[in-house]
Amino acid sequence: MKLEDFDFEKMEESLKKIKKMRPEIIEKTINVEWRLGEIIIRWFDIKDNLKFRMKFLYGNRPISFSKKIEVLKEFLKEFKSGKYKTLSNKIDRIRVIRNHFAHSPPGAFEYPVIISKFRPIKAEDEFKEFNKLFLECLPKLDEIIKELKEKQSV
Repeated sequence: MKLEDFDFEKMEESLKKIKKMRPEIIEKTINVEWRLGEIIIRWFDIKDNLKFRMKFLYGNRPISFSKKIEVLKEFLKEFKSGKYKTLSNKIDRIRVIRNHFAHSPPGAFEYPVIISKFRPIKAEDEFKEFNKLFLECLPKLDEIIKELKEKQSV
């Protein structure tokens, strides 16, 4: 693309939209990640002490959101519940969308930026998809936390 083909007004308009979407996506992702942390802490409750778990998750080198999703996948295998079968994939998609909004440079959404499977990023579409996934995943994470709390109290 040549500089004279670049539409700066279009980019400025897009940036205004993205500035409204970006904080909501990041804040909601933090809510998902904290719930994953709680699930991991409760899951390890029988095996480890609290100090170890807190250091593992939030210490000098806390585990990444991606690693927490991997741990959730393993946990769900042991949890043996079909109702959470697609949960980790949906949360991973939340992570991908969050990364698009958090790390995309100005202009990335209105000019074709190629991502996996050669699909251009569209901010409004990803924002809608993110919110749909968030509303699907959060109650399921809360259900898992509730079930783990019940198991801990036994």
